Formats: sequence, C-alpha cells, structure tokens
Amino acid sequence: GVVLWLAGSRLSLGDANLPPLLGAGYLARLVAFLLLERISFFSYQGQGGDAGFYEDGAWLIARLWFAKGLHYVSAAELPFLNHATLQCNAYALVIFANGGERATFGCVALGAFVAAVAFLMVYRLARFLGAEPRQALWVTALLYFSPGFVYYTTGTHKEAFVVICTVGAVSASLRLSHRLSWQQALFGSVWLLGLWRVRYYLVFVACLPLIVSFIVSRVHIAVRALAIMGLLTGIAIVSTSTTVTADLSDKATKAYNIGTSSGSRDWNALGGSGVHFDDDGKAWGSLGPKLAYTLFSPFPWTGGSLGLQLGKIDTLLWYYLAYLAVK
Repeated sequence: GVVLWLAGSRLSLGDANLPPLLGAGYLARLVAFLLLERISFFSYQGQGGDAGFYEDGAWLIARLWFAKGLHYVSAAELPFLNHATLQCNAYALVIFANGGERATFGCVALGAFVAAVAFLMVYRLARFLGAEPRQALWVTALLYFSPGFVYYTTGTHKEAFVVICTVGAVSASLRLSHRLSWQQALFGSVWLLGLWRVRYYLVFVACLPLIVSFIVSRVHIAVRALAIMGLLTGIAIVSTSTTVTADLSDKATKAYNIGTSSGSRDWNALGGSGVHFDDDGKAWGSLGPKLAYTLFSPFPWTGGSLGLQLGKIDTLLWYYLAYLAVK
C-alpha cells in the first residue's frame, strides 16, 4: 500500500486526486475479499475455482524454491500449471517470504496492488492520448470500481495480471504509433511475454496492434521499409529453422478447440447463465447474434446467477462508454 501511494504520487502527472483513488480501490479489494470468500456469486462457493488452484500452485512453487533455490517455475517443471504460471510465481514470492507458510491475504494484497498499477497505467495512457486530467480520472475510476473488475481483481485470481499485461501491451502499441521508440517496442514485447505466461491465447490478439503500430509509426519511409523487411526475414528464418511457428499454430488451434468445445460451454453455463444458439453445432454459426451477446450481454432481461445479475451493472457502464466512444 505504501509503495502504491508513492508510485501513484510520483507518476500521477501532477494530479493530486489519483493517489487517493488508487489507494481506495486497493483497500476496497482487500475488504471485498473478506466478503467474497463467504458468498457464492457464481456456480462455486466464494473464492473457489481458479483462485484456489493458483494459490495451491504458488505454495508448491515456494516449496520448490526452498529445495532448489529461486528460479522461474514453468509448466515444464510443474505441468499441472499449464500456461498460467506468472501469477503463481508472483504469489509464491509472498509465500516464500512468509517462510513457506500459506499467506492468502498477502497474495490478495499483491493482486490488488497489481490491479491498482494497471489502472495507474490506464490513467497515464488516457493523459497521453490527450484527455484532460478530470476526464482521465473519471474514466479510470469508472473502470477501476466497476463490480466485474473489482470481483476478478480480488483474491488470488489471475485477472489482475491479465489486465496489467494487456494494458501494458496496448499502451506500448499506442505510444509506438505516435513515435518510433525501440524502448516502447521492448516494453510491448515484455508485456506480451508476461501475457503468454498468464493467458497465452490473448497474445495472438494483443500482438497485432504492436506490429501494426511499429510499421505505421512516424518514421522515415526507408527505415520503415527496412523494419518490415527485417520482420519478414525474421519470420522466414524462424519458420524454416525451428518449430516455433508450428508450435504457435498448434497452441492457437488447441485454445480455439477448447474454448468452443461442448465441455467448456456446459461448464460456463452452470448456474443458469448459459446462452444456447441455433448454430447446428458449428462454432461460426449464428455469428451475428454471438457477437451481439459477446459485446452487449447480459441484457437487462437476462436470467442467471447472482454474479450475472451484478454483471449488468458493468454492462450499463459499458453501454454508456460505447455511446461516448461513438459520439
């Protein structure tokens, strides 16, 4: 909390209202955890599901560190972690500092801190794009305190790490589109690497703005042409000399198949929040209605779990933001 306040004060671009806002959101998540671990909003009790899985993974990583020393533990060493290893290693630092004993509330505090830093980045990005301090603060607060973001950045979920890596990659892309900067290209690559270690399939989407921004950045045409040629040459070399491209394609295909499988759909529909489409079993069938539901649901009349009902608050906020964006 102290580090957050100092960072917020130093990086607030002169806005004295930002550090108290970040601090309030940080404390709100600590308080929310005490409530959420006792209340079932979705189809599992309190902070169950993935949150408990990641804490268990962090505990095992801490045990490995005591035996083998500090190092990044990947899925190669603990296969059951799959691709989501970044947040487990981060939470393991808290457990390791606690002598190897579980430190749930400490992990919760770390997750809340990461979420706060992510929204500090959102604020600074808004200012970079030309927003007035009051506007930037308003939209940051709107997102920072929306129920969905509070819920999924509370506890030992991985979403706080997903948010900060995604915001970091997009931020680097937008800054890069204004001016060619090898520093921003490096930052974007680091954030993408982090995203690969926490929710790998988002990398296939998040890397596109970074590549496009690098190509269209305001730089002399000859340098731009050389950059494009270098990029294509690098891709060609990688494609012919290693199996990286094949591995990426295989991972993307597997992620898509899992996400569109009947098992995933049935699991996500637990608690009465599922939506079924007349698509003849085809993932691309009824594409229009699926896109509409993805972007705008849950609708005010939609039935489902308590979590879905609370999600309608977020939806109304997004409707308003979408209106402002179009306007």
